[in-house]
Amino acid sequence: GIDGNQALQMKMYPNPAMEMVTFELQNMDPEKTTISIVDLSGRVIYNHKLTDSKMNIDLSGFDAGMYHVAVRSGDNILNKKLSIVK
Repeated sequence: GIDGNQALQMKMYPNPAMEMVTFELQNMDPEKTTISIVDLSGRVIYNHKLTDSKMNIDLSGFDAGMYHVAVRSGDNILNKKLSIVK
């Protein structure tokens, strides 16, 4: 598991993004980590279990706009905003 003194950390780039966004996570538990992208109406448009601390997501099928990104690892949750431009 994760040592309680180590907080989940995430880098997300580029932001704003066009075709691809990269996530790098630190102090995550790969057995229990998922990433979700949610549009502003609350609809989950992407949900994936992470198997590695670095992941690229293809955004070419997503509409331009603002999205919420939620990473859950065990009891830890990180939220960030992602802007997609076309």
